[in-house]
Amino acid sequence: MAQACAQAAATATTSVDVVPRIETSVQTFIDPKCLQPTCEQYVPTQPTGCPPTKDLSWAFGDVTAGSTVSATKSWPTDVANQIATLGVTASALASSNLPTGLSFELLLATRQGRLTGAVPKEGGKWTVVYNLLDRNKCIVARLTITINSPTTAVTCPASTALRWDFGEVATGTHLFTTASIPADILSRVRAAGITRVTQISSKLPSGASLSLDLAQGLGVLSGNLPTAGASYTVVFGLLDGRGCEMFRLTVTLRAAAARVPELTVQIVKTAVEKVCEKDYSHAITVWWQASGGTAPVYVGPVFLIYPDGTSLAVVGTFPASSSTVLKANLSGGGTVTVRVQANDSAGRTKTAEAKVTLETCLQIGIIGPIVIRPTQYTLEVYARRSIAATPGYEELKVPVQVVGETATRTTPFNLALNAGTQVTLKFPYRIAGGTYGRGLAYFDVWVGDATTPTRQNGTVDARREYVSITVTMSAKVKIVAWYMDIIG
Repeated sequence: MAQACAQAAATATTSVDVVPRIETSVQTFIDPKCLQPTCEQYVPTQPTGCPPTKDLSWAFGDVTAGSTVSATKSWPTDVANQIATLGVTASALASSNLPTGLSFELLLATRQGRLTGAVPKEGGKWTVVYNLLDRNKCIVARLTITINSPTTAVTCPASTALRWDFGEVATGTHLFTTASIPADILSRVRAAGITRVTQISSKLPSGASLSLDLAQGLGVLSGNLPTAGASYTVVFGLLDGRGCEMFRLTVTLRAAAARVPELTVQIVKTAVEKVCEKDYSHAITVWWQASGGTAPVYVGPVFLIYPDGTSLAVVGTFPASSSTVLKANLSGGGTVTVRVQANDSAGRTKTAEAKVTLETCLQIGIIGPIVIRPTQYTLEVYARRSIAATPGYEELKVPVQVVGETATRTTPFNLALNAGTQVTLKFPYRIAGGTYGRGLAYFDVWVGDATTPTRQNGTVDARREYVSITVTMSAKVKIVAWYMDIIG
């Protein structure tokens, strides 16, 4: 009979699922009294004769937000006593809203509860509910456990105002102009445990920015400052680990009025050829290098001054880096002075002099020496980065375009060029290296046997892709392009 009832129940369930209005057919062929015990087997309920369920509560206590917890606590005395009188033998988790990573275990044998896991840093309040059963499987009590993780409100002190005068900077493009943060400001910032810097406001023009590197104690300016004589301010908030703004730092800087570099000229080399001819006795070649001033800069006239004070002038307009030959008529020998004059478009002039000793021409009727003048000079090209270790620099491999050549050369390299040739080199404005790349800062140029280089900035193209430099091969020339690491 029981088997028949079970089969009937299965058939009835299937029929009801497939045909919603099958009830009439079921009632016609199946005895309802037969269905009742079969259905009770599939839907367990509280056993008959169970006492009413008691509601118990336990405040487990507070745990610290953001901490990792492993806490075991005993039941409160009143809860333990009531559970003991109810004859509880088992427990079943009814519900829990604990966050992921946090779990609770009810220990009946030791009358304890254990909380383990990671408490969310934002805190919260959670409940865990257990059904407590006696030996008859009756739910004699429902225990609600509350766990609280209060969030502590952070009270921040008032922010302290600080001021720093970054100083005067040049107009134009700044790749990474740095200034040291004053020691008194830096010490206070580090003592306060500042971990984050936020920019509150900036009056710098579009395309320019100022950042703070507290680890290195630097302020870093980058971008273009187009207006000479302008003043700018940038305000930063300095926050500690709690997110409190401990300091508000106002940085001021000024774009200097455009300055014209001083016009300079130097005689880098002289050479004497004893010709002892009818019209002149000696050929004096003089090489010079002029820089600074307001472009364009040129050299001329070039003077030859004899021991008696008379002078010979070669009038003309020569390039800033070039040479010329002076014909001296001093067969008896002696010391002459060579003077070159540099000029710029603003009317400024600068001169440089060098003493040259001429040997006596001996009239002995023999053929004079064969004079061989160089037809080519060597151009040496390097790219370097300053470092602390000896020799003080690191050689870099940088692609360089020699204008007029189709292939790109890589530093270091040499070129043999005809005397008087004007050559233009294009160096990349930025190259890979360091954390943020490296930028070309300036060129050092040596002409002839000069021991001191002439510093030049070169010409940056409109897209800031490369920097070009042009030299005239009046003697051997050495060019070093100096790259520096970009900060931030």
